Amino acid sequence: MAKLVRNRLVNLWALPGRLFEVASVLCVAGNQQTFTVNKGFVTDLASVPRLLWWLFPRDGTYLVAAILHDFLSQISRQQYDGTLKVVSGVVYFQGQSVKPNHVIDPVDVDGIFRMVMRIHGTNPVVYWLMWAAVRWASILEGRKGRKMDGLQWRLLFYVTAGFIAVLAAIVLLLATVLLWLT
Repeated sequence: MAKLVRNRLVNLWALPGRLFEVASVLCVAGNQQTFTVNKGFVTDLASVPRLLWWLFPRDGTYLVAAILHDFLSQISRQQYDGTLKVVSGVVYFQGQSVKPNHVIDPVDVDGIFRMVMRIHGTNPVVYWLMWAAVRWASILEGRKGRKMDGLQWRLLFYVTAGFIAVLAAIVLLLATVLLWLT
């Protein structure tokens, strides 16, 4: 029997294998449009490597953004592999019509993820790092999307390089302290 997980914004059914099913329709209002995640959609929440769960828990302030990102990413993937069903201008995903009723570029999916995190009060450092992670994941999966301009590439590079530099500094600091203590 699946366990119902309640959050102030969304209810989820816990499934085997660290997956969750959206228990009721989830509507997310953006700046210009509202996105609807269908009841029954299965997500892994934020796809954070287990090693980093202490820093980025899978169900942080970005929970709704992560669910919406998974939903829009799956639609985008089906667009790229040619399996997205479009009938008379209506997009069908998992047998149901979906909003937005047009295909979405991976660059836009990742940008929406960042925007929803910001709207839901996620720390700016966290939402930029998570945006960089999903942008790199899309690029490495071969779903680069439309050409990113120079500013977007610079942002992606600097956010990633900054995160790596901070992690390296923490590791060096810990190693120094451990050596000093022994």
